[in-house]
Amino acid sequence: MNFIELPFEYPIWRIVADPSHNLIAFETRNHELRTVKFSAAELTSGKKLWGEVEMEEPWDAGLEDVSHGIVFIHGYLKQGTPEHKGIIALDGKTGKFLWENKEWVLYKKTDQKIICYDAFQESRNYFVAEPGSGLKTSEIRAWETVQSEISVYEQKKNEPFQFPVLINEDIENVDWNRWQNFIVEVTKRKTVGIIEGMKTSKFRIFSFYSTKEGILNNYLLICDLNGKLLLHELMAEKVPGYGMDTFFSISGKICYVREKRFFKVISD
Repeated sequence: MNFIELPFEYPIWRIVADPSHNLIAFETRNHELRTVKFSAAELTSGKKLWGEVEMEEPWDAGLEDVSHGIVFIHGYLKQGTPEHKGIIALDGKTGKFLWENKEWVLYKKTDQKIICYDAFQESRNYFVAEPGSGLKTSEIRAWETVQSEISVYEQKKNEPFQFPVLINEDIENVDWNRWQNFIVEVTKRKTVGIIEGMKTSKFRIFSFYSTKEGILNNYLLICDLNGKLLLHELMAEKVPGYGMDTFFSISGKICYVREKRFFKVISD
């Protein structure tokens, strides 16, 4: 197995990937300093392309999406509310500023377009804009055609992703005892709560929880298909509860966050 690990100054808050452009972007946040930063890396090599960049607004900004080779940043309609407002577009490879509109909200994407609306209009009148320039090109009138384009784009973008399945002791699931016993045998740790599992062409991957002196910790286990231990690693300690999608796969690469500040990619 090959390992790539990207360190960050602040805890990782959000991750978005654009496999078709070999990009993955990160939003990292420091709640004490009320500062948010953005970074991007190559998905295949793990090479950091740029970061850790701050916006003019140091806190009320977030990672909207990565598409068309562009990192889109959003603001908020009001401080402390979830509604988005504003678009900042950065070149995914360089981090170079491309364009900004403080009134628009990014709604959906297609292969060639972004679909937006004005945050300050009472009725949402959707329109099409160019991803690289922010140039508004047309109003949307035939939603059936656009919805079809959106569906095709989203399906294509999501194809390389694989997420773990939930194995829960609280529901009727024949796999629970089997995989719980397997994890205990391999790691010598008793599992509690949920297990997340995934099988690839070469690996079995599990995320599980175990307690030590009353403290709940989250671990990652990777074995080959014959059950041979390849990796047993602490992902997070002193977690407040059980999490979902604690790891995922993009184009066969296993990705996860370790200790909040390290993004790790494993390939065969």
